Amino acid sequence: KAVGDRQANGCREVFFELNGLPRVIEVAEEAASDELSMAKEKADPSDEGSVGAPMAGQVIDVTVKPGQDIKAGSPLIVLSAMKMETTVSCPCDGRVTHVAVQTKDNVAIGDLLVIVEST
Repeated sequence: KAVGDRQANGCREVFFELNGLPRVIEVAEEAASDELSMAKEKADPSDEGSVGAPMAGQVIDVTVKPGQDIKAGSPLIVLSAMKMETTVSCPCDGRVTHVAVQTKDNVAIGDLLVIVEST
């Protein structure tokens, strides 16, 4: 008769009647368990080169690759949320050492996007 919201453990409560008695069972969602196991790295706010997502959204474009030299202010990632695009720029001169996202990834605020080693 009713399905509850997804819980932190990836299960939903399903409410129904059986032989006139109300019943509740927990059902594991396979899609939810996949999402839970793929937790994203978070950016380190104390590290200037650890670039995090300024907003929740979807990655539209990744403009850098590991090993690439980059200048402060250069575009790193383009994010989209509610049809509004935001370009995430490099905070310092340096070399890209790690790109944590790819096109079509969904990110939350603070998720790690790129690590830039300052030069």
